Amino acid sequence: MWTSYHVVAMSLAFATTGMEKYKESAKESMHAMIMLQNASGIPGLVARSMLPIEFRNEKSEQWRETPDGKYIWKSDTSSDEIDGHFFAFYAYWEHIAKYDPTEAELIKKQASTIMNYIVDNNYQLIDWDGERTRWGFWNPELLNDNPEHYLESGLNSAQILSFLKVTYYITGDKKFKEHYDHLITQHGYLANVLLEKKVFPDANNHSDNQLGFCALYPLLQLEYDPKARNALQRTVRRHYRTLARDGSAFFYFAAATIDPDFVDILGGVENLRQIPTDRRQWKMINSNRKDIILSPYKSRFGRPQLLTVLPADERNWSKWNGNPYYPDGGKSGTYEDDGASWLLAYWMGRYHGFISGVKHGN
Repeated sequence: MWTSYHVVAMSLAFATTGMEKYKESAKESMHAMIMLQNASGIPGLVARSMLPIEFRNEKSEQWRETPDGKYIWKSDTSSDEIDGHFFAFYAYWEHIAKYDPTEAELIKKQASTIMNYIVDNNYQLIDWDGERTRWGFWNPELLNDNPEHYLESGLNSAQILSFLKVTYYITGDKKFKEHYDHLITQHGYLANVLLEKKVFPDANNHSDNQLGFCALYPLLQLEYDPKARNALQRTVRRHYRTLARDGSAFFYFAAATIDPDFVDILGGVENLRQIPTDRRQWKMINSNRKDIILSPYKSRFGRPQLLTVLPADERNWSKWNGNPYYPDGGKSGTYEDDGASWLLAYWMGRYHGFISGVKHGN
């Protein structure tokens, strides 16, 4: 997911400026993601992560050896990682790969291989041992018929529709369009997407905000059917209402690609201005301030949280999946987070005209 942030950011940067350095940076990170896509030796089974073989811990079966014996790869890949891969596929294809025959052929192969593996296994991600990974599922039996997965039904429906739409767009293979249409007409996945964000005051999952908008962004650019687009707009408006006080620029800008008049774009721009360019994670304590009000509800992890978000330069900020309502956070300053999260929102804002004032693309 974090690497996909960089691929998308650099792809949008290249589309906005035409500067070769951004294209090369996007290509380098996309090829790193392709290493993950090919690491397991099982076509379509994506690795969570990779390390050189010398880091092998024999006590952990989750880390497997690559076929060439040079690396180990982490198994039990979840829907989160697949979300990131297709987010990257879309942006890299749209702005870079489709103009380069070699890259185009490569991305077609990679996207179709992963999607075929998921579709042919009943919309599930099957691990090296023949069992489904814990969170790698998008099938109707689990999303529609199993009450235990009520919370995932909307988000995972949005994900699989996005994956299929992106793969059809890249490959032109009608198989993926047929599966897209089938899930909508026979299993109500578009209706599921209307409730893509499910919110409870004591268990708001901010990571799901990230996963939702990474899946929705390609759909918003590619879906032109009026009825489906209306449903997506209603989905985004509903989701946006749940985070309209957060000020999170990435979510705001992604939502604004379909609904610019409904979104506080200036609030998103201000959020980017506030986020420190010093990405070292300094310890930030706000719980002793007299001007804060704690929420009566703790976070889904049982931590105290605020009623109102503090400016990003007065609290710890790491990535878009973080809870912005935490008063305290960070570390000792010895850990430096990457800048891809900020760049993702910035270049999305630039490309779509929310920052520059010049609209490019959809």
